[in-house]
Amino acid sequence: MVDGSPSAGWREVADEMGVEAGLGEYVEENREDLEALAEEDYPVSPVIKTLLTRVERGAV
Repeated sequence: MVDGSPSAGWREVADEMGVEAGLGEYVEENREDLEALAEEDYPVSPVIKTLLTRVERGAV
């Protein structure tokens, strides 16, 4: 944990550990934006929907 913070975000934890955060952490950080893109009629929307589903199931 970062001093003074009851729950550090994954970026701070990853920085402290000297590691890159994974795709799951990225999805959680950007979930609202990704969900909005998934609801649109973009060519990438089905891919984003699948990614969100996999993260929810814990597959990512």
